Amino acid sequence: MHVGVASPEEGIAVLDRLRALLALSTNSPLNSGVDTGFASWRYQSWGRWPTAGPVGIWGDLAQCTPKTPR
Repeated sequence: MHVGVASPEEGIAVLDRLRALLALSTNSPLNSGVDTGFASWRYQSWGRWPTAGPVGIWGDLAQCTPKTPR
């Protein structure tokens, strides 16, 4: 999903509320048609990448800016 926002502050507010949508968008436990034993195989495979996964809750732009590379 791609969402356009008017300001960086609004973007932080949107990110902080996306966790509920992430919980509702679970993925299949199957990989190549085989049951993996996990509730979500995509979550397991993404976890192998250091930059993958949900971001933390930032609360406001001041907390996010120092952590965001330019």
